[in-house]
Amino acid sequence: MEQLREGFFTNVVNVVVDERTRMEGFFQVEDIHCVRCNKPLGWRYIPAQPNGTVLLKLAHLLFWDGARLLNADTLLDPVVDQENQEDHDQENQENQEDQGSG
Repeated sequence: MEQLREGFFTNVVNVVVDERTRMEGFFQVEDIHCVRCNKPLGWRYIPAQPNGTVLLKLAHLLFWDGARLLNADTLLDPVVDQENQEDHDQENQENQEDQGSG
């Protein structure tokens, strides 16, 4: 089963928001669709998140960088374990210091 990645956005364009609300778990939401093809893109949380926050499925989005369209799902790096990353940086720093003193 494919795991879909999602992202929270405060400003979105080219979408239509359903007037009907529904429950998604414990939260009341409104569905969001593409204004052109009407494909479901995600939903907007009504009271749970900060006012106006929208959650969209990244697999359905494209970003324009000024020159080309980019797939939103591939733009974001996976979450990095900060503790392990910090240890890795410390090891690199120690190796550079050891090489410089030799």
